[in-house]
Amino acid sequence: MRPTRHRSVLERALVLALAFACTPLACLATEWYVSPSGASDNAGTQAAPWDITSACLGHSGKVQPGDTIYLMDGTYNYYKPGYEGHNGNIWVKLIGTAEKRIVLRPAVGAHAIINGGVTIGEKENYGHGDVLMPSKYLDIRDIEFCSKGWVNDVISTQSGPWPGDVPSPVGGVNMYVGQGIRIINCIVHGASEGFTSEIEDVDSLVYGCIVYGCGWKAPDRGHGHCVYTQNKDPNKTYSNCIFSTRYPDGQQTMQAYGTGNTFLDHFYIEDNIFMDQGQFLLGGGATFHDAHVNGNVFDTTPVWIGYSLNKARVNGDAVVTKNLVVDADIHFWWIEALEEANNTIIGGKKLIYAPHSPDAIVTPGGSPPAAPTILVKPNAFEPGRGNLVIFNWQSDSKPKVTVNFKGLVGAKRPFRLMDPKDFYGAPVAQGTTDAQGCAAVNAPNKFNVYVVLSGPAKETRPAKATAPATRQATSR
Repeated sequence: MRPTRHRSVLERALVLALAFACTPLACLATEWYVSPSGASDNAGTQAAPWDITSACLGHSGKVQPGDTIYLMDGTYNYYKPGYEGHNGNIWVKLIGTAEKRIVLRPAVGAHAIINGGVTIGEKENYGHGDVLMPSKYLDIRDIEFCSKGWVNDVISTQSGPWPGDVPSPVGGVNMYVGQGIRIINCIVHGASEGFTSEIEDVDSLVYGCIVYGCGWKAPDRGHGHCVYTQNKDPNKTYSNCIFSTRYPDGQQTMQAYGTGNTFLDHFYIEDNIFMDQGQFLLGGGATFHDAHVNGNVFDTTPVWIGYSLNKARVNGDAVVTKNLVVDADIHFWWIEALEEANNTIIGGKKLIYAPHSPDAIVTPGGSPPAAPTILVKPNAFEPGRGNLVIFNWQSDSKPKVTVNFKGLVGAKRPFRLMDPKDFYGAPVAQGTTDAQGCAAVNAPNKFNVYVVLSGPAKETRPAKATAPATRQATSR
């Protein structure tokens, strides 16, 4: 029997937010402050902030469940040669509870950039041994992760996944050991890989994040994916994100992959945008079970649900619905119980391989419609923010389209459109919606993607979240 369908990410986020706001314990939270020039022996206040390394380790137990760590404006250059973190990334070992989550985020109006990345939780031998220390019930949000050595093209002379001639720190977000970890609205670029999540990372959520410009080029192929992930226990969710590859010849937007010794179960991959040709793969030597791939957009991104070299083994169950695949094929390889419905394929085809069969049932995709295809995907964690996709099939003759922003921005409200690959730069466009919540948007290409933000450009970001009253750091 198929398990009961879980609530959507938006529903779950709203329930958790309301539950947190209503608990009296949330009002006892402490605000700690960190700055690029902070010191571990400071008090952790705005006037005397900590350094980021000691803050992410909990500052010897001072950071307690329910606390918020605010990163003040600037670039955090914490890396030093020989630093004990994973490949130069900083360890994050913070333990909250389900009722009192710890939050790591920029201060109000601040733009916090970490020159490098983070490794959440600790395992022996840099991620390949026994669990030493987890993180639990932690939100990391609105932070830009960028390792300066990886911003431009990275070329290695060595083939394979572990070259010794690439820059350090390698950057990215490594989710090694954790429970209830949420990475929200972060930007990850200039890294060897965007997100890495292992099976000891349980019940995690990556939401509203943007990954681009990662990986390196080697003699054999492109390496480093937007996401490399595995999972055993319910559930691991990737939702409302934008994933773009730099070297699609070998790089993948999503590689949910592993050998026969690991697990690929209980994935929810929903409402994301996959683009720039990097393949989407869910499958490997290990078979998957309870897979959910729903409401995603795949532009020039081949989709593989299952793995073509594993026909001797049959995958379990998958629900694949309401996806849009443009100029690419979608493959279903040897799935025992497949619920596949309402997927739209334009400029490609659908191939379904029955269990153990070497031949596919092929269904050609359709032709582009006359009218533009417009998708607005609201952000559950930031009101007035969302992702906008426009397939303007007649962009040469009709470069402008009308978009209904009523459910996201509202009527007679200002908005701006941001380039996902330059999120903190100037808006690509800005305007005001009419009385019906609509506005004309420039869509000069067949495929156009923007992040929508309500309000004028002069407003600072990120806005302070609505939360119970807190007290600033004092001695406990």
